[in-house]
Amino acid sequence: MQHGSLIRSIRKHGPEVWQFRWSETDGNGQRVYRKRVIGTVEQYSDAVEARRFAAGILAMPSPDGLPTKPVAMTIAELGQDFQHRELARDDNWRSYSTRRNYEFNLRKWIIPRWGNYELDEVRTIQVES
Repeated sequence: MQHGSLIRSIRKHGPEVWQFRWSETDGNGQRVYRKRVIGTVEQYSDAVEARRFAAGILAMPSPDGLPTKPVAMTIAELGQDFQHRELARDDNWRSYSTRRNYEFNLRKWIIPRWGNYELDEVRTIQVES
């Protein structure tokens, strides 16, 4: 799956969708399998159109070809990245109300409470309490 694979998936409810699958190597050298729904077959009538859209998903390899070690990231940085990538106005993966609620929760609760924590510092029990 060097360039990923594109499959047409049947859904229980709703139209069939194009699903893009690929793998990445994480900082520990382990292979991580990823998948993302590109769109419905009504949006992209054939695999060529869907693959054209999916081309931007694959991450650019590092210049030396070695896997890069992840940099420590804070919750605030993660929230900004999430807003930039996943909550963009032109992104149709989420409805308007979902994007609005996610932005509200980030701004009101998550960033003020957890913004200065690095990701590896956050523990489940802390979040639950």
